[in-house]
Amino acid sequence: MASLQIHDQLFPPKYQQDIALWLQKIKARLDPENGMIAHRTDADQGNTLQAPRGGSMTLMLRLLAEIDLQLAREQYEHFKAHFKSTALGLPMVREYPKGTFGMGDVDSGPVILGTGFAATIVSIGTYRVFGEEAMSRAQSNTVHAFGLSQSSDNSRSYLLGQLPMADAFIAWSRLAPKMAEASVNESPGLYIKFHFISIITILLIALPLYKKRIIQFFKARFSQKS
Repeated sequence: MASLQIHDQLFPPKYQQDIALWLQKIKARLDPENGMIAHRTDADQGNTLQAPRGGSMTLMLRLLAEIDLQLAREQYEHFKAHFKSTALGLPMVREYPKGTFGMGDVDSGPVILGTGFAATIVSIGTYRVFGEEAMSRAQSNTVHAFGLSQSSDNSRSYLLGQLPMADAFIAWSRLAPKMAEASVNESPGLYIKFHFISIITILLIALPLYKKRIIQFFKARFSQKS
């Protein structure tokens, strides 16, 4: 549908009736629990077979903005309410709506601490499309930090180059055009929680390694005072 809409923007329109009918059916079959486009539907009747998921929503929102920006904005607000979250203080996108749990599969990639890896990567572009540049940069920085990136003179790969699809999604997401103004320009925060957890983790690892030196240091200090 996005391709048909782009065609009608570039050439004499011929698919507007098909697009309007498709939009009408989409709006009539939104998931009854959260008002979002379902992850999987029945091909004949359009009934929901699987509730909305982060991986498909981040992708669909990118394309839906090309078709119907108003509907895309509405779906984006639902997406933020149900899928936008944090893990260990860092921004991420859940694969399953808040309050629900599910496993990873071929669509989502691994799901760890509720984080959908594909959804989180693609959200870099989703945030940009809807005008949230700060969130887009924050999400991009997080992906870059944990993506095991490798750079050469004219290229960069992630996850040691073992998953080219991840590289393609990251490149596609970072090139997303801005298509709407943010309804609320949210700040991603200063990651205080993540830094606190990192410090505690480093201390827990370092203490056993340097236990003897620490004891010797304090013994020497107390012996000097006495």
